[in-house]
Amino acid sequence: MTLPRSDATHDRILWLDLARPLLISGGMTLAVLTFAAAAQNKLAAAGAALIFALHVVVNGLRASNKYFGRDASLSLLRYTTSVSAYVCAWSAAALMFAYVLAGQRCQHGCQYGLAFALAGSALDEILVKRLK
Repeated sequence: MTLPRSDATHDRILWLDLARPLLISGGMTLAVLTFAAAAQNKLAAAGAALIFALHVVVNGLRASNKYFGRDASLSLLRYTTSVSAYVCAWSAAALMFAYVLAGQRCQHGCQYGLAFALAGSALDEILVKRLK
């Protein structure tokens, strides 16, 4: 029998084991996506986005299964909502970098990027901060 952990302990474990690698891979894939877009290499840009998406999915499964099992705690809800906000922020940055910084023709990329940024900040502000 394992003793239940406090939410503060869960938050620390989630940050050290899951969130930090997700931030690193997000930055690396964003850099690859930007350079690929600047070089007009659609396959490399799509590959970078796919790698990030797969890492987010694996990260979520690890968080749910490894640390919480069937117990859905407030800490897990905060973490998954934070990851959702981070994915929105990554999407906004990817759209802005791919269209604006890489010199691509921008039809609606800036609008979509700002919409993702707004959605991510709303998730963070409304859900994550109020759940604490």
